[in-house]
Amino acid sequence: MDPIAQLEGRTTFIVGSRKNAGKTTFLNYALAARRRPAACLSVGLESGSADRVFGTPKPRVRLRPGDAAVVPASALSSSDAGLEILQVYPTATAVGRPALARARREGTAEITGPSTNSGLRGILRDIAGAGIDTVFVDGAVDRITQAAADAKAGIVYVTRVEPGTLASAAEAVNLLADAAGRPAAPEWKAFFAGGPAPAEKGSFAVRGAFTSSRAAAIPADARELVLEDLTKIFVGWREWSALRRRVRTVFAVRLPLKAVAANLYNVAPGEFERKLTPAARAKLVYNPYLRK
Repeated sequence: MDPIAQLEGRTTFIVGSRKNAGKTTFLNYALAARRRPAACLSVGLESGSADRVFGTPKPRVRLRPGDAAVVPASALSSSDAGLEILQVYPTATAVGRPALARARREGTAEITGPSTNSGLRGILRDIAGAGIDTVFVDGAVDRITQAAADAKAGIVYVTRVEPGTLASAAEAVNLLADAAGRPAAPEWKAFFAGGPAPAEKGSFAVRGAFTSSRAAAIPADARELVLEDLTKIFVGWREWSALRRRVRTVFAVRLPLKAVAANLYNVAPGEFERKLTPAARAKLVYNPYLRK
């Protein structure tokens, strides 16, 4: 499966199972493999050439002429991509004020992003206004919902799999793949924005995080569980599987899972795949950025 062909012409959030799972490396692979101009930014604390929390090396992104990136205004001069400023944003982040810039030649740049969800929406609008429809967001899963109003938004999930995390990593992928395949119920969007619930008999809706305690509160006669989106799920795979056998589950906002990029360390591909559902295996790619 070529994960890149289906990422062009949409906004893709590259999210990870943990720190240093390989998200930014996958971003560089996606930038190298795409065929049309793209924009990239980062949300969370991972922008820059080193992880701001752990101090481990973080790769810079490589841009082509015509690409755009959100970079720290203070780092514009350190890029060799000949960046042309399109917009500077007033809200400062941990690395300074973010600026949207276009590359005039091939080169690398340090990327950053907004500190608020409203800022993210504004930057995505500005990128679209610059004529770019392929966008890669390296970052946090809790920022996905705010961009999901764009029906073309999708997710690439990057997971680091080691012997000690094999079972938990597989279960997380299984849950994500199953949730991403659940039907959409857009008539519930207004409810999750604070409005009244639709007159749907037998539906039980949960605002905010869906936890084990909230799962236990589902009425016995409920026929349908309505959640805002898959980022709100905070139960394990086994609990989710049991729940799905009991009640139909839908999401007000459906977030397509485009690929799962697995980085295996001392784990054979077959060993990992045996723990995955068919839906999860269908999305799986291995270290695609290492392919020639």
